Amino acid sequence: MELNACEVGGKTLKFKACGESILIPGCILYSRGGTIPHLTAENMSTVSCENNLWHVPLETVFEQPGLDVMEKYGKSFHEFISEKKKTLLLNTSDTYLGRPEIYSYNEEKSVSIWAPGGRRKVTPDDYMKYLETFGFDVCIPPSDTVPECSSKKRTRKSFDRTIRFLDRCLQIKKEKNLNVPVLGVIEGGDSKFEREKCAKEVFSRNVDGYVISGFDRIPSKYKEMLQLCMNELKDNKVKIMFGILTPVEVVTAVELGVDVFDSVISYYASERGCALNFVYTQDKLRHRMEKSTSAETTSCESNEESLAKDRKNIDSFEMNLNDKIYFDDTRSLVEGCQCYCCQRYVRAYVHHLLVTKEMLAQVLLMMHNLHHWLDFFKEIRESVKKGKLAELKDILLNNS
Repeated sequence: MELNACEVGGKTLKFKACGESILIPGCILYSRGGTIPHLTAENMSTVSCENNLWHVPLETVFEQPGLDVMEKYGKSFHEFISEKKKTLLLNTSDTYLGRPEIYSYNEEKSVSIWAPGGRRKVTPDDYMKYLETFGFDVCIPPSDTVPECSSKKRTRKSFDRTIRFLDRCLQIKKEKNLNVPVLGVIEGGDSKFEREKCAKEVFSRNVDGYVISGFDRIPSKYKEMLQLCMNELKDNKVKIMFGILTPVEVVTAVELGVDVFDSVISYYASERGCALNFVYTQDKLRHRMEKSTSAETTSCESNEESLAKDRKNIDSFEMNLNDKIYFDDTRSLVEGCQCYCCQRYVRAYVHHLLVTKEMLAQVLLMMHNLHHWLDFFKEIRESVKKGKLAELKDILLNNS
C-alpha cells in the first residue's frame, strides 16, 4: 500500500495489488458473507459510496460457501458474489458479533471464530488457505484480542500469539508468492507495556499497513493507549481501526493519525431498530438545539440485551424507533437528510415496521445509517482539509 497526495482530506490510500484507492480519513464497508447486511445491489446504488473496499469476517464465509464449494467452483469469491470490482479484506475478527468471552477460547496455535455450525479453530495456515482459495485481496492475520483489565499473563500471551501468527502468515505469503498486502495487527489489551512492544515488533516487520485492534473494548484508556501505539508507527503506512466506535472516538483517532475505519456501527444500530442522528455541522447543531424534543434523544435499549451490555453505548448518537413516542411522528428520521429513507418515509412508518416485525424496517434503517455514517466521513475529510477537526469534535461533544 502507499499513500499519495489527494485534493480531499490530504491523502488517498492505494492498494498496490488491486489498484483500488480510498480517500482518507475514510471508511471501509462492513459486509457479511460478501454482501452489505440487509441491502441488495439495487439498494446500495442509492447510497453514495466513494470506495469499493469491503471488510469480510471469516466466520461469515467459513462454512457457507466454505473451502470445498470454492475449490470446486474454481473461481474467485468476487465472481461467486458477482462483485468483481470490489476489494475484499478478510478478517478473523467479526467486529459486530464479537463476543466478549471469545478471547478465552484462543490457543497457542489458533484463534476461535463462531461459524453457523458453532466454534471453529483457525490457525494461520487455515486462514491463508481461505485467503488463497477465495482470492481475497488483503490479508489481516489472525490475532489474539483481549478485553480491558485482563491479567498481565493474558496480555503477554495476546502479544506473543499475535506476533507469531503474523510471522507465519508472512512466511506463507513468501513461500507461495502471494501478491496480497499484509496488515500487521497490534494487540495487547490495555497493557501499556504489551501494546508498545507489539507496535514495535509489528513496525519492524515487512507489513503493508497496520490494524490497531481491540479499542472498541478499551473505553477508559482509549486515547492514552492509542497514542502509545501511534508513537511507534512513525511511517506513511495506513493505520486502520475496526469496530463499533462512537463519532467522538473516531475523530479522536483521526487526530492521532488513524486513517481508515469501518461501517459496522450502521449495522449495529439498524439491528436494534435505531437510526443514527448525531449532528456534525454547526448549522445542524443549531437547528437541533432550536427544535430539540425528548423524542430526538431517546435512550436506545437493545433488542439483544445480553450482547448490548458488553458493547459500546451509542445512545446519545442515535434514536430508538421502537419507542411508542414515534407512533404518530410524521417527520423524517433526520430532518435535512438526503438518504432514500428520509426522502420518502417518516418515523411513524419505520416505527410501525419495527412493531410489526417487517424486514423492510432494517432495510430502510440500514440505508439511512450507512448514508449518515459515510456522510460523516465526508465532513471529517473536509474538516481535516480546512484545519477544523477540533471544531468538529466540539460539535459532536455538544451533540452527545
